[in-house]
Parts: sequence; C-alpha cells; structure tokens
Amino acid sequence: MKAGVITGTFRRATGAHGSVSFTDRAPADPETRPARGARMLAVAYTLAEILDQQDAPSRGELAKALGMSKARLSQLLDLALLAPDIQEALLFLEVPPGPDPIPERALRDVVRALDWREQRRRFARLRAGG
Repeated sequence: MKAGVITGTFRRATGAHGSVSFTDRAPADPETRPARGARMLAVAYTLAEILDQQDAPSRGELAKALGMSKARLSQLLDLALLAPDIQEALLFLEVPPGPDPIPERALRDVVRALDWREQRRRFARLRAGG
C-alpha cells in the first residue's frame, strides 16, 4: 500500500478532558469563557463548604494553607452574599477573551450593600457600563 501525501495546514485542537487531535479546519472565532466573577463565585462556595465541615480549619489556617491573606479569603467568601439572581446572572455570564466587563473589584462594591434591592441596583449599573 502506497503512503498518501498529506497536504494542507493542520493545527492542534484540544478537546474535552484534555484530549488532543489535529484538524485542517480553520480556528473558530475566539470562544467565550465564563466571567472571572463566576469562577470566583464557584471558588467562594467551595471554600465555604470546606469551612462548614465539622473538623474544618479556621479562616486564618485556610488562608495560610492557600497562600492568601485572611482579607482576600473574606473577599471571596463575601461573593456568596450576593442576591441569588445576581449570582445566577454571573454564573451564566460568558465573555470574549480580554478584560471582563464586570471586574471582581466592582462586585465587591455590590456585595457591600446588605440589602438585595440595593445590590440589584448596583449590579444593573455595572451591567449598563456605568
């Protein structure tokens, strides 16, 4: 059997669970990704679960184990205090490559409002770009 000649341009494509394949298709437009706020919210819930365990470390011990300050740990945990509909909006927010339209720092201002109605007003201003 004669070996075939390969022509064209191939590129590496990474699939689910890190599988690698090669394709001759042109790369698609830049794909969207979850917003950083969504990822940080997921981290906040994971950290809260760790702290809720019966033999859990203290906040200080957890922060030290993770290589962060207690203040940073508190900032992350505070994201779980956002109104449920804001959390949902964050979790479904897909953004293109580049800077996030809603930076995590801005979310800290939203979560400072303890009243969910005020949080919603602040979040709506963020989404509107102001």
